[in-house]
Order: sequence, then structure tokens, then C-alpha cells
Amino acid sequence: MAKPWTEILRTFGRSLIERLCSLLLTISVLAGFLAPLVARAQDYAPPRPKFALLIGNGDYDENSKFTKKMDTPKGRLTDLKNPCHDIELIEARLLQKKWLPGNIFKRCNATKSDFLSLLADFSQSYMQSSNPFGLIYYAGHGIQIGPTTYVFGVDTQANLNQVKEIWKKFGPAGNLFKGGIRLREEILSSIGALGDGTILIVLDACREDPIIPMLKKDVDAKVAISGPSIAPSPAPVPGIKYLFSTADGQLADDGVGDNSPFAEVFASELAAPGSVKVTDLISKAVFNVYTNTKDNSLPQVPEETGTLRPPPPENCFGSC
Repeated sequence: MAKPWTEILRTFGRSLIERLCSLLLTISVLAGFLAPLVARAQDYAPPRPKFALLIGNGDYDENSKFTKKMDTPKGRLTDLKNPCHDIELIEARLLQKKWLPGNIFKRCNATKSDFLSLLADFSQSYMQSSNPFGLIYYAGHGIQIGPTTYVFGVDTQANLNQVKEIWKKFGPAGNLFKGGIRLREEILSSIGALGDGTILIVLDACREDPIIPMLKKDVDAKVAISGPSIAPSPAPVPGIKYLFSTADGQLADDGVGDNSPFAEVFASELAAPGSVKVTDLISKAVFNVYTNTKDNSLPQVPEETGTLRPPPPENCFGSC
């Protein structure tokens, strides 16, 4: 005898509910099993690629020993004791943060040619990576003429009379110094658009302008600098941030120990436990360098300019 249709529906409904319950139980078990695997996979996600260019220049007469200021050869910059020590210290801190040794491009006492060659190597590695973070750290002699920052290879010829004549004829255009490097222009020429990456440029160097005061004493040169010879500051490039060890127009201290006051603070903050966010390190470095040097004969007030790309991902020296 055939079952009533109501009983058939009840039987079918019970069977369907039982199957749904079984399916939900299976999904729940699988979710509990897969959750730790997913978390573990996230833990082992490849870290953000990081690259560093570290240049420390101190042997400016290229005689492989420290020369006192009074004994500096004519036409050469004075020697500095600590830039090479500084980049060694910074490299050690980066390695502690698990930066890959092969991604750190370092040179002690680089000529202009060495500097540009190493910048090209750094740039190639940076540009071939997805969402890279780059650090360019320079310790050595520097000056700032208007918005233009010059750093110097150890082969620099510092002939100020020659610089004056070049300025009188051409203004600030071009490279005023043999061995000098217009940092911003060279970086942008080498890398171009930053794409999805970010670069922090750290300059532990003097930023005084010895050229314009000298030109103002020259009758002919006054004409060259009386007009708009200093170009306005260029527009910031998104993704590039600068951290200067001292304020615009001021000197930076090489230090009396093995490292400069700025390098000591920067390395100390870099050694802090955890991921060390770039923005946090900059804020602490600015405050602590000023605090540590405000009573010295050469107080320093670091400055920052430019902008990092906002997170995500956060910009960190360790793993964010």
C-alpha cells in the first residue's frame, strides 16, 4: 500500500535535514583543521623585499690614512674619521633585522664613479622587485645650495674659484664640483618613477652653503646671483622621504668617538625590538639627536621632508 504523501514529505525532510547537519559538521571540522594551516601560511609569507645603499666617505685626500685638517692638500676636502664606522654600524643593525646581505650595497670611501655604479646596482635590484623598500644612507661631506643637495666622492676637487667661474657663466645648472653628486637628480635619473615602492634617504652630512656667501663678495658674481639664480624647490616625489642629520644651512658633527652623534642614535633606534616602523624611528631620531647635542658646541636639529607611501603595507625595518 502506498504511503500518504504527507509521510513521504516528512521522511524526505528528515533525510534532508540529516544531510545538511552532516555537511555543516564536516565544514566545521575542516574549518578547524584549516585555520591553523592558513595562519601558518601567513606567518611564512615572503617578507617585503628590502634594499640598502650605504656610503661612508672619509678619506678625502685618498692616502688611506687620516689627515689632520691643517695638513689637507690644497684643493681637497678635509678627512673625516667616522663615516666608514657609521655605515658598518648601520649594516650590522640591518642584518639583525634580517635584511639579506646580498641586498645591502656598501662602500667605504667611494669615488664619484664608485657611488654612481653602486647606485645603479641598488636601483636595478630595487626596480626588479614588487613593493620594495629602499634605504639610502650617506655619511660624509655635503653642502646644500638652495634646494640642491650635493654629496661628495673621495676624489672631489674642491676648487672654489673654479666653482665661482662656472656659476658666473652657467648659474647653478649642471654639476659645480668635480667629484660632486647632485643626490636627488642622480637618484631620480637612476630609478625614475618609484612604482609601488618607497625609499628613505638618510644624509649624515653638513648642509651649509659656502658658495653663495663667497659669490656675494665678487663684483661680477653679484650679477649672477642677483636674479632668480636659485631654482625653487622641486615638487616632492611620492614615496621618497629624506632624513637629514642637521637643519638646512647647518653643520653636522663627525663625533669624538667611533660614530657620529646622528649615527649612534639612528643605529640605537634601529636596534629596538620588534618591527621598528620607519615613521617611529624618524620621530625618535629627530628628538634624541637634538636632546643629545643641544648642549654641545655643535647642536644638531635633524629635519625630515618628503612623504612615504601610506600603509598598507606599513614601512618597517623589520617584519610588519
